[in-house]
Amino acid sequence: MPTFDELVRKRRQFLCECGCMQLATDRHHGLLPNLKRFPMLDCEENIVLVNHWEHDNRRFDNAEWRQKFWDIQCERYGRKHMIDWWNSLPAKLNDRKRQSGIDTGTKQTYNNSQGNEQ
Repeated sequence: MPTFDELVRKRRQFLCECGCMQLATDRHHGLLPNLKRFPMLDCEENIVLVNHWEHDNRRFDNAEWRQKFWDIQCERYGRKHMIDWWNSLPAKLNDRKRQSGIDTGTKQTYNNSQGNEQ
């Protein structure tokens, strides 16, 4: 997973990415949660820098924030890149992707019996 300092130096500032103007101190898995079986989620596309109080109080664990973060990441990395990353995630994450509430702007359907996107 990229370190906090690597993310700040590479593309981001020292402020919380929610716009509260507080100092960012924590990394948060913004789109999909940290799942130890899926280390590919520990990447720049899925990490948001936030202040400790809001992180500790789970402010960002809702569909509204995930959608806002998706939009920020599309601006940062490009919409095509983010959609390609999202679609490259393993089929075992389809339920998590569906539950995230994120509208990627692409029409996706899921085959529940096989766990495959169609």
